[in-house]
Amino acid sequence: MKKTKLIFFAFIAMFVLSASSAIADVGYAYVKVTALDGTDSWVEILGETYEDVFNPKAARVPTSRVEWRTVPSISKSTEGIIDLREVWSEPNGKGIHYIVHEINYCAFAWCKRITEVILPEDLKIIKSNAFMECTSLTEINIPDNVSTIGNAAFENCSGLTSVVIPNSVTSIETNAFYGCTGLTEIILPQNLKTIGYDTFRGCDNLLSVVSFIEDPSYVGFTNGIFDENTTINGTLYVPKGTKSLYKRYSTHWNINNIVEMDMEYDLEITDAELATMFISYPVEIPENDNIKGVYYAKEIVDGELVLEELKGVIPANTAVIVSATPSIYTFHRSAKILAELTDNLLVGTDSELDVSEIDGKVLTLGHGETSGNVGFYEFTGVTLQPNKAYIVLPASSDVKELGIEFNGVSTNIKAVENNVKSNAVYNVLGQKVMANTKLSKGLHIVNGKKVLVR
Repeated sequence: MKKTKLIFFAFIAMFVLSASSAIADVGYAYVKVTALDGTDSWVEILGETYEDVFNPKAARVPTSRVEWRTVPSISKSTEGIIDLREVWSEPNGKGIHYIVHEINYCAFAWCKRITEVILPEDLKIIKSNAFMECTSLTEINIPDNVSTIGNAAFENCSGLTSVVIPNSVTSIETNAFYGCTGLTEIILPQNLKTIGYDTFRGCDNLLSVVSFIEDPSYVGFTNGIFDENTTINGTLYVPKGTKSLYKRYSTHWNINNIVEMDMEYDLEITDAELATMFISYPVEIPENDNIKGVYYAKEIVDGELVLEELKGVIPANTAVIVSATPSIYTFHRSAKILAELTDNLLVGTDSELDVSEIDGKVLTLGHGETSGNVGFYEFTGVTLQPNKAYIVLPASSDVKELGIEFNGVSTNIKAVENNVKSNAVYNVLGQKVMANTKLSKGLHIVNGKKVLVR
């Protein structure tokens, strides 16, 4: 099949690097495009690159760092997925890997057949009208380094359903999301400083607006950022203690339902160094060396829960096990939207729950009465406490306890002091150890059970 070369034309803009040796050069590059049928192609674009010979930081560029300043406007017939992480000096991901910092004016405007644009982590600015009238665009993930979303950047992108604006964004300009009738959810970050007039005008189907902004007057909520002539039937979620501030500006946007939301949750870890947690909203995992890991239960193998570690953010409504040294840890609400885990065996409740309402056998985290092992044991109480996790097995199951396996190490090991004496003591190699003597530190088999001597 004959391959067709598409030539895109760039808007050239000046760019100055911090290093004095930065030089500019006009040339060609290639961007990866995935068509609707799943086939990949490399499309030629024309633009301006900037090379800093003293700053060799880019991956796969051994001698220089090349900065791709702007993404040019492209053919309006382009369809499928544009991956701006993949911009190279040669087709098929070869040669120099360019780094995209800006989406230029009208770069993708009126590209009505583009379904997704994958933005690179180094992106800093989305300029005016960049994606205007991209009516088939259903998904956009704005990276954490973006600081500005320009005027009418996503105007009339009617296919967008949800937008998460990262905390790095400080300015959203006028009409940025004007006429995005498909939007049902918006998240506004805490660091946002200004919101332009009519930013969300015409977004008539909003069900949820989550604002992390503590002082709405400071960022421009006094502007008509929503349509003053349309009542939005959704809910505006605001930080706890700020509802009265937001009500002052309710004449500027018709969202009648304002609800205060919790912004953090404190989890206490006791001497057991394990606790379960269930939060109905997404939370950031604290960057704390005393937290050994946050896990969900992926499967049950040989009577033990096999755990999978989570990193960064715990999705909303996700029950987890937290391993940490004894202390109180604060988990802050996250602005990121992550899909709920589909393979998590742990479930939870955010309010007190009568165990009789659960169809099945309930196991909760604890210590065995006889073994002392940490694991999940059959719950014999009446009420489950809020923000805790548990396991539900079929009512007919004869299982009364489940061990926990962390990274291949089981908690079905009883920790004891160095005073074990028995007539049936073996080491892990199956060799019998002299009875009625103090055992050395380490793992032993005592009367058929694993014992860790400290």
